[in-house]
Amino acid sequence: MLRVLFQFKYNIMLLISALIWGMGYTVQRDAAHLIEPFLFNAVRYLFAFFVYTLAILALQVSKKKPIKWSKLYTGKSKVSSNILIIGFLIGFLSFLGSIFQQTGLYYTTAGKAGFIIESAVVLIPLISFFMGKQLQICAILGSITVLIGLFFLSNGSLDGLNYGDALALMSAIVWAFQALLIERFSPGVSAVWLANLQFLICGVLSLICSILFEIITWASIEAAIIAILYSSIFGSIIAFTLQIRAQQKVSATQAGMFLSLAAMFSAISAWLFLDESMTQLAVIGCIIMTLGMILSQLSWWGSIRFKS
Repeated sequence: MLRVLFQFKYNIMLLISALIWGMGYTVQRDAAHLIEPFLFNAVRYLFAFFVYTLAILALQVSKKKPIKWSKLYTGKSKVSSNILIIGFLIGFLSFLGSIFQQTGLYYTTAGKAGFIIESAVVLIPLISFFMGKQLQICAILGSITVLIGLFFLSNGSLDGLNYGDALALMSAIVWAFQALLIERFSPGVSAVWLANLQFLICGVLSLICSILFEIITWASIEAAIIAILYSSIFGSIIAFTLQIRAQQKVSATQAGMFLSLAAMFSAISAWLFLDESMTQLAVIGCIIMTLGMILSQLSWWGSIRFKS
C-alpha cells in the first residue's frame, strides 16, 4: 500500500511538471517574438539559478546550520568530478534543447510545437534499445502511431512541416537523451544540486552565445519579463526539480508517459490564451499522437533486445 502511495506521489510530481511545461509553450511562443532566443534562455536560467541559490541559503540559515556547499548539494563530504561531469552534461543538453525549442516556437504554433517536442516520450525507449536495454513491442507500435499522428498534424502533407517544426523535433531528441541521462545518474545525487547546476551551465552557455551572436537590449528583456519569470520560477525551478526528484524513483519510460501530457496541455493553453486553432486533420493528428505516446509506455506483447 505504501509503495502505491509513493508511486502516486511521484506521478503527481510528473503531472504537475507536464502542466507547467504545457502552459509554458504558450508563454514562450509569445516571448519568441519579443526577445532573442539566446538572451531569453540566458536571463531565464541565470535568474532561476540566482533565486534557487537564495532559497537554499535562506533554508540553511533558518535551520541555523553552517553552510557546507558540497554536503548540501550531494550529501557527501566532497563533490566528485563524476558528479560535476554529470551536471555539466545535463546542463549542456538543456542548453541545446532550450535553444531548439525557443527558436522553433518563433516559426510554428505553440500547440503544434508542444506535440512534436513531447514526442520525446517515444524516443526514450527507442534510444534505450540501442543502448542495450529491452524494447517493448508497444514502444515500436507507439512510435509508428506517433509518426502517423505527425503526418495528420501536418495536415496530411510533409510539406506542412516547417522550419520551426524541424527545430521542435531536434529539441525532442535532445530532451529524450537528457531524460535517459537523469534516469541513469541522478539516483543518489541531490535533486537540488543537479537542478541548480543545470540552470547555471545552461544560463552561462546561453549568455555567451547571446553576446557573440545577438544584440542585447534591456527593452527586449522588459517586454518579455512575464515569460521570463514564468519560465524561470515555474518552468525551471519547480518543474525541473520535480522531474529529477520523481525520476530518482521511477523509470524514464514511466516518467515519459506523464510528461507527454504536456502536449495536451500546450494545445489547450494555446487555444485558450493565443486563440490558436487547428484544422480537423491536425486535431486528429494530436489525438493519434497522444494515443501513440501512451501506447509506447505499455508492456504488452513482450519485448526485444538489440544485439550488436
